[in-house]
Amino acid sequence: MPESLEPNLEEIAEDMVHLLERLRSMEQAQQELADRIENVGEQVSAQMTATRRTLNALRRDLLEENKAQASRHAFDAIVPVLDSMRALLNGLDADEDTKTIAQLGAVTSALSNLLQGLGYDVFDAALGEPFDPARMECLGFAEGEPQTVLEAVRPGYRAGDTVVRPAGVRIAEPSLEEDVSDTEDDSSNTGEGIES
Repeated sequence: MPESLEPNLEEIAEDMVHLLERLRSMEQAQQELADRIENVGEQVSAQMTATRRTLNALRRDLLEENKAQASRHAFDAIVPVLDSMRALLNGLDADEDTKTIAQLGAVTSALSNLLQGLGYDVFDAALGEPFDPARMECLGFAEGEPQTVLEAVRPGYRAGDTVVRPAGVRIAEPSLEEDVSDTEDDSSNTGEGIES
């Protein structure tokens, strides 16, 4: 072989080695890029799954909130009608108005069942029971023992453990003597009558 070709072959061999190294380097870079793309794809997929779960939870919460609001609107619309019908029933003569009493009783029962189906339970205050402001509302006064239920005026309603509307009751009117004696006790502590 001519000598002039030998250096060319060596140069070609070196170039080939460099090309192979660059090719190996490019393949390695391509594999690293493919791995990164796969990792990013997995992260995006995980984030989309988490976002989907969060959106579904928000939708459920919103739906529950809408149901609760609709239930409360129904409650607010039905209870005054039910109160009026109960008052009407109490004012009817049992001997003369038997058909009307039966019909109003059926409607009252249906409305009560509707409220119960919406999650509202009715409760009454018992006569002689101690007045409980967490469950009762004073709607008037009557003669009798203080801090005691003397008359149940209207039923109360609760949803679970929460009182939605307190039971309406009448209790004994607070005596003025107690208020006057409390005022006198307060004025004796103000320092009146002390000479300067």
